[in-house]
Amino acid sequence: MYLKINQIHLIIFISVILIGLQFGCATAPPSTLESPYKISSLRLNKTAVITSGLLPKTSFNTFAKGRMAGAGKGIMKGFKTLVVAPAIGLGVDVVGGTAGLGTLLGMAFGALYLPTSPIIGAIKAVPEKESKEIELAIPNILSELRVQESFATHIIKASENNLSGYHLELVNSKLSESREDKQSYNNLKKDGFDSVLEVAIDEIGFDGGEGSNPSIAFFMKGHYRLIYIADNSVLSTKTLSYMSSRSKLSEWLANDSQRIQNKLDEGYHRFTAETIENPFLLVDLAAPMWSADDHCMLRPLYPEFGIGLLPTGPEYYPIDSLQPTLKWESFPREIDIKNFSNQISEVSYDIQIWSVITDSPGALVYERIKLSAPFHKLEQPLISSNRYFWTVRARFMLNGRQRITNWSYSRIPGAISCSERLIPGANYFRFTTP
Repeated sequence: MYLKINQIHLIIFISVILIGLQFGCATAPPSTLESPYKISSLRLNKTAVITSGLLPKTSFNTFAKGRMAGAGKGIMKGFKTLVVAPAIGLGVDVVGGTAGLGTLLGMAFGALYLPTSPIIGAIKAVPEKESKEIELAIPNILSELRVQESFATHIIKASENNLSGYHLELVNSKLSESREDKQSYNNLKKDGFDSVLEVAIDEIGFDGGEGSNPSIAFFMKGHYRLIYIADNSVLSTKTLSYMSSRSKLSEWLANDSQRIQNKLDEGYHRFTAETIENPFLLVDLAAPMWSADDHCMLRPLYPEFGIGLLPTGPEYYPIDSLQPTLKWESFPREIDIKNFSNQISEVSYDIQIWSVITDSPGALVYERIKLSAPFHKLEQPLISSNRYFWTVRARFMLNGRQRITNWSYSRIPGAISCSERLIPGANYFRFTTP
């Protein structure tokens, strides 16, 4: 019996989806960020920055710690596979009309995988001694660093360079232990504060890695919350996250843990940008949910933007140089001129280029801010025969205050709205180098 090509594609597609649902997939929760129009309409002027008085939680997140724990997890996964694989095959049979072939293949795969699952689990586990060494590395380093104060200091410095019309000031106060407990900040009114920016680094540690001497990534988690003192309402809040590339533990600890300190600074920079930009600078210029546009904000002109025959996302456009000149639609667009008349001035642009890891954004490999024109020739070469994501946004003055647009991205797949704060990996503009 021969299957048609579209039936084979259907089997592969459904199998991948169902396996992902069974064994877990990471999703980003929607941000609770409120419209910047509400914040700007309040005309905030003086904001108190308050840090957490607690050290961040430290952890090592991996498949399993110790061979026995790995074998146990492997067996559990084996039994799940034994049950789920035939169900996946049945779904393929029902949708694709494969006359029981999918079910038989699923049963065979589950039966073959179960006996090997504890061995696979034990191999994937990080040995217990190495796990303890990794878990101790971060607390030992944190004991010498003032993580919360460093985050706040980055925010104050960034506000001085990027915020016009706002004054952020670090005050000698600490957050309550539970970030859900709204503290009353009425006592700050007498000092002229109209709002409070709570900031905290919540967790720091290592992630991933399998087997002996694993390659692990450094990660940070944090949050901010902007509170309007007059009624104690939350104007904006967001969970922050950062993940580095992977290295061996010995590399992380070399030269007095210099790499960890470098990644801490990189995480501070990322968190600070989001904390300053989202509540104070961002202006929603979103298209309607059912807009006919296939992109949000500024359309890329080179590399060209296009959608393939299957609506799975933008295509990787082949460029002809390792130092291309990126071009994009200029700002303000016609709709912006119509909405804001002559209130927009001093326009510049920011661009970001990311490496691609299994169709997801990897490391940020190139970034420039405040470019004066809607085009930019890269100042350093990219890597040959590589895939990249990229995006662009506008930076401008609106009624005398610094503002930014949202980052640009494709609305396909998913027909997503133009008010996303975290761009899904499938929706980045993309290209491939020669």
